[in-house]
Amino acid sequence: TSRKPREDEKDGQAYKFVSRSEMEADIKAGKYLEHGEYEGNLYGTKMDSILEVVQTGRTCILDVNPQALKVLRTSEFMPYVVFIAAPELETLRAMHKAVVDAGITTKLLTSWANMERHPARIHQVFVKCHFDYNPYNDNLIPCKEAGLKFSKGEILQIVNREDPNWWQASHVKEGGSAGLIPSQFLEEKRKAFVRRDWDSSGPFCGTISSKKKKKMMYLTTRNAEFDRHEIQIYEEVAKMPPFQRKTLVLIGAQGVGRRSLKNRFIVLNPTRFGTTVPSFNPAGLIAHQEQFVLHIR
Repeated sequence: TSRKPREDEKDGQAYKFVSRSEMEADIKAGKYLEHGEYEGNLYGTKMDSILEVVQTGRTCILDVNPQALKVLRTSEFMPYVVFIAAPELETLRAMHKAVVDAGITTKLLTSWANMERHPARIHQVFVKCHFDYNPYNDNLIPCKEAGLKFSKGEILQIVNREDPNWWQASHVKEGGSAGLIPSQFLEEKRKAFVRRDWDSSGPFCGTISSKKKKKMMYLTTRNAEFDRHEIQIYEEVAKMPPFQRKTLVLIGAQGVGRRSLKNRFIVLNPTRFGTTVPSFNPAGLIAHQEQFVLHIR
């Protein structure tokens, strides 16, 4: 963090205290998994701090924003993700109101955008296919010979995703050269297309029909039915060597007990689990800030 340490705080325990200029430079360089600002002070979790715990042979426990999973889901970190159930809706509303009334505002910024500006930090992308594809049966592909045939359940390595409609990919097991496959956007659009229903009722025995388009409004009472029809195209996966997970990520709403659970893991088994020491810049703190629970450690 970039805030000034209190009298009872030591550098490297609860926080690593650095200057604001140093922290801003590291954020710009894409060295932070995520970072935020509160009352003029920067807070964040560095990528290197995770590796420091992993290199000691322990599993690093993190309670982070869900967006950080875009960065963590790689063979370098191999996260095991735990979603912590939220309390009742009214309890969440009361907690949110308490935060708003206290004047606490937190801005979370995941460093994914920074990583896109630093290709060296972007890892290989692998996907599991949830449909069969043969380019010779595809009327939309610009060149059938350049297409890549695959079956449901196969793992592909994505080589290039710059084109919005056609990605370049190769088989993981078979190897070989890359070929074209439909992008997530194109295949979702194609599979979501529904032909109009024909209404053949009328005095002409169906020789002349009127087109009617079915309308279906989304109802919260039927959300389970809509969820069952969710289209699955590609599922991003990570190439994992056969050994223990390096990180344990706790995901949940603010106040559900992520930090308590994390601390309990470490206390019960300190040789197996560890956690990062967040970075913090000097500036004054108001009284209620001492009670502020920041969930971007």
